[in-house]
Amino acid sequence: MITLEHDIRFSQANMWRNQRDYYHEKGINAWHKDVPSYITSNPYIAKHYAQMVITFIEEWVKQHPEGAQEPFYFLELGAGSGQFTAYFLKSFFKLQKALSLDHIQISYVMSDVTSVSFDFWEKHAAFQPYIASGVLDFSIYDLYHDTEIHLYRSRKTITSAQLINPLIVIGNYIFDTIATDIFTVENGELYEEKVSFVSPEDNLQQSAPKRWDKVIMHYHRALVKEAYYHNALDKILFDYQKNLVDTHFQFPIAVLNALARFKTLSRDRFLLVSSDKAYTSLEELDHCDYPALEFHGSFSVMVNYHAVREFLNMNQGDSLLQPFRRHISTGAFACGFQFSDFPRFKLVADSAIHAFTATDYFILYDHFVSHPEQFPLEVIASYLNLSQWDAYLFDLSIGRLSDLTDKGDPEVIAFLCNHMTCIADNFYYLPNATDTFFNIGLFFQNCGRYTEALPYYQRSLQQFGDHYAVFFNMGMCYHSLHQQAEAVRCLEKSLDCGADPNEIKTWVSTVSTNPEDSVKLLSPHGLDLRIQNRCIICKVLKFLRYSLFSR
Repeated sequence: MITLEHDIRFSQANMWRNQRDYYHEKGINAWHKDVPSYITSNPYIAKHYAQMVITFIEEWVKQHPEGAQEPFYFLELGAGSGQFTAYFLKSFFKLQKALSLDHIQISYVMSDVTSVSFDFWEKHAAFQPYIASGVLDFSIYDLYHDTEIHLYRSRKTITSAQLINPLIVIGNYIFDTIATDIFTVENGELYEEKVSFVSPEDNLQQSAPKRWDKVIMHYHRALVKEAYYHNALDKILFDYQKNLVDTHFQFPIAVLNALARFKTLSRDRFLLVSSDKAYTSLEELDHCDYPALEFHGSFSVMVNYHAVREFLNMNQGDSLLQPFRRHISTGAFACGFQFSDFPRFKLVADSAIHAFTATDYFILYDHFVSHPEQFPLEVIASYLNLSQWDAYLFDLSIGRLSDLTDKGDPEVIAFLCNHMTCIADNFYYLPNATDTFFNIGLFFQNCGRYTEALPYYQRSLQQFGDHYAVFFNMGMCYHSLHQQAEAVRCLEKSLDCGADPNEIKTWVSTVSTNPEDSVKLLSPHGLDLRIQNRCIICKVLKFLRYSLFSR
């Protein structure tokens, strides 16, 4: 075993700096399989955030009319794939228009630790309207050091001089990835836990670990007798000595230092909305073991939201915190003002944080995707509605939906059909994304709505390129609409794209010679259920189902 670092504060370990290297190397692909993000990157949570923020802005402007003449600046930390941003902005501007707040200027900044994702964001279709209007810009924002926001596109810098209104900070799954220190309380004494790292030699490349999950961390305890950080943070730290009984706990030094810089930048006024894996109370922090590191491409630890609350309380601030939940906790934090002065915001935030929360949504999601075969059509429709017609959830449901549309309640099917445009609007392209447009086309086709299926197959071709499954299904739609020339053209295109020649030639022959009989055969309604025809129907449906999963 090779010693990498010896007897250092956990916050000073090289592994925190390696986080930046990981995201720089992986770029947008980090969110494909490695780094979990769905729980904070779906339309449901984005809508709740938008409701909170627009309500806060509305109340702030009513109390400070001069604020309506100046922009509200948003800083999203660790914007990552950009998916949350797209959903948030769509919901926010919809609410802004509905509330007749269009006159309020918005400047939204997507930030990350590296610029490697900027090109992807800049070219993404979801952001073009916001970029064109000047609403959206990007920034490399270093939570460890930065005191200003340097904008990538406009080449401007946001300083405290520009921040007349409170800065609005959004931070999801970000505070669990920046440096923290570890302490122990035992028998009324406070100890710092310094760490050493050792690794197998074959896990090293240029003296750095290839995989951090193979690195072993050792702790070395030292009694803390006097000031540790030598600033106001010591009060929070030593309060833990007084109030905790027997525990190991994390002190989020990098988070608190970042908040102190936000305080200076924003002239002592900011709103932070954040969701993360977090402890939120003293009770949750007591009787804990050493922190567990979770590895998922990069790594993460639990966040100490309680310390964040205490820090903001010291700065004339306030907080609304969800009690500890297994998956995620959401909090709204204020610096420089009290939420009691913003009753409508508090009401909306209470609903998002204490009623049916992002955690509750994810628990249902987890059960839903684990057992899709258990749910009837009505339940799937209700859950899609709850999700704000999430495209990702729809893609996970399409197999089950295809099984159920044949005998489903016509009213439920009509309800789903009427909301397919919402699902299409929520499609957010990422590398290796599922072809949502193909799945919508397939859904309409299975419902016998061939005219409605065709535009989505066209969008599939535009977004993802030619594929034999798309042309085959388009051919079947045209065939069912008695447009035999178009049907043959699409089937031949399917053949050109690599479809089974024997399969396609059979269908071209059928379409050309027996159009009326074959339309009756393929129609999902009024099927001829004679055994000889069912065999062919099953073959067609099997081909369609194969197309779904291979697309």
